[in-house]
Amino acid sequence: MAKPSDSLAVDDDGVTALELARQWAQAGAAAIGSVPIDEHGTSVQVIGSRPGIAALSQHAAELQRMNRLYLTLSRVNHLITRVRSQDALLEGVCQAAVGFGRLKLAWAGWLDAATARVVPVARCGEQSDYLDQISVYADDRPLGRGPTGRAVRQGTTQVCNDFANAAETSPWRQAGRAAGFGASAAFPIRVAGQVTGALTVYAAEAGFFQDKEIRLFEEIASDVSFALESLVHDEQRRQSEARVREQAEEIRQYFDSALDLLCIGDTEGRLRRLNPEWERTLGYPLAELTGRQYLDFVHPEDLAATRAALLELTPGRAVEGFVNRYRHRDGTYRWIEWRALLRNGLVYAAARDISEQRRLQAEVETQRLRAAQADRLQALGEMATSIAHEVNQPLNGIRAFAEGALLAPAMGSQLSAEETTQAFRDIVAQVDRITQIVDHVRGFARSDESQDAVVFTVDEPVADALKLMGAQLRVHGIALTLEFAPGLPPCRGWPNAIEQVVLNLLGNSRDALDDRMQRQKTGDRAVPPDWRPRIGIEGVDAGDYVHLVVTDNGGGMDAAVAPRAFEPFYTTKPVGKGTGIGLAIARAICARHHGMIELNNRPGEGVTFVVMLPAAEPSAARAG
Repeated sequence: MAKPSDSLAVDDDGVTALELARQWAQAGAAAIGSVPIDEHGTSVQVIGSRPGIAALSQHAAELQRMNRLYLTLSRVNHLITRVRSQDALLEGVCQAAVGFGRLKLAWAGWLDAATARVVPVARCGEQSDYLDQISVYADDRPLGRGPTGRAVRQGTTQVCNDFANAAETSPWRQAGRAAGFGASAAFPIRVAGQVTGALTVYAAEAGFFQDKEIRLFEEIASDVSFALESLVHDEQRRQSEARVREQAEEIRQYFDSALDLLCIGDTEGRLRRLNPEWERTLGYPLAELTGRQYLDFVHPEDLAATRAALLELTPGRAVEGFVNRYRHRDGTYRWIEWRALLRNGLVYAAARDISEQRRLQAEVETQRLRAAQADRLQALGEMATSIAHEVNQPLNGIRAFAEGALLAPAMGSQLSAEETTQAFRDIVAQVDRITQIVDHVRGFARSDESQDAVVFTVDEPVADALKLMGAQLRVHGIALTLEFAPGLPPCRGWPNAIEQVVLNLLGNSRDALDDRMQRQKTGDRAVPPDWRPRIGIEGVDAGDYVHLVVTDNGGGMDAAVAPRAFEPFYTTKPVGKGTGIGLAIARAICARHHGMIELNNRPGEGVTFVVMLPAAEPSAARAG
């Protein structure tokens, strides 16, 4: 092949000239005006006819233009491999189109969906200020019918090879002529299959954009679209990774700063991750706890229950409210309450040190039992007269039998063996009665809530309460009615404690009735003349509960007093008459039985207390 500096003959038909042009293109030749030169600036002498030289020059210019456009494509592809931002890529594409492609102006516009305007986001060229003078839209208004608007709206390449005279460019014609535009073309840019904007380029020569140029710029636009989509995916991935890192950091911060004990364990029973609260609670460094077995720190008495709780952990089933004791580094134990769940082969648990809470609960329970015991003893003191009356009756009977036996000989009579036997039987019966009363008083004075619960029917503690207080009610002239539903279901608990509840309610009713009787005697018109004091006790089967209802007609409580009736140490009685803890203790006893007590106050009439205790068996089980 001849070197570009050699003289070559060219035929008039131009065939040899085309071959020469291809050689120049391969050797990097360029044409300045109509005189071919090589890449070193050396003139290449061409010998031939003028038509042949003209054809050669035309083909050389065409190849030179395409070579520049291929260099533009190459530059764009180079940018795609290096640039990592949308703005930098679009700016680089515009610079390549102007710098390598020798175009007048190149710009990339982005569609603003809210306004339908195509907004320039990148530009390059000496005529860049042209974009500041115009507006382009992607809808069907006149400003949207140019190449750029149609490319975005229709998603197809749009070419105008006579920019200065074409009808579709009329809104921009004057500014385009001033900028020296002869032709323009717009190529849609897509991201994720959607047209998001366009690449628009302008050439000085009319008719510049032919098939080869159009295909080349379509390839550029396609490559840019692909690159932009990759950048979008990369940005989404980076944002997703950043969110994951942020969330992981948030979780770590939460995990490390939580006041509760947080841990993650495996199904082999090892502690895999713990938060710093473990070190503060148990005294061991985290490194010493991590990797150890859960059960290594559990109190020996709690091992069986802890193993059972771990067996309950299954996917979808959490363990909540489980309590055991964990060993502190100093050898003492802490009470720990757990909530745990199993997921993806790991145990996630949150725990809390409730040692202080347990201590306070135990202290409160001790104080409650002491208060209840004091209330029992006060009740016994208040019932001393009634007890004395109950004991005096059998004592008087014994005395009468004894005196009769002593006086019989002096009166000249002699008891038969049968009469003597009967007298001693009566004496033994009266002694047994006294013994029962004394045993009951002793048993009532002794708290039994530390013992195991037993099954009982509510009429039993009511009967025991009336043994201590029945005579007192009769002495006060209070009528008492009892009504228990047949087949009343039994309850489970502590009968002595329920007896104390009944005694408190009867004592309150007695005091209210005494007060109303005194007001009746003084002629208080609020008390009807025919009014008579009475107390009613009912036992009602309420399905899963048994209701013990105590009602009096003592006039009821003041509306301001009733809401505070169960408040500890609140009382309206005179000093020395009451402690103000009776109803509070009654409520605590009901709660201990998993029941409750309610007050129905009827001002001017009386009050009704309803003690609701769970039946030992649910109604459904009893029905079956």
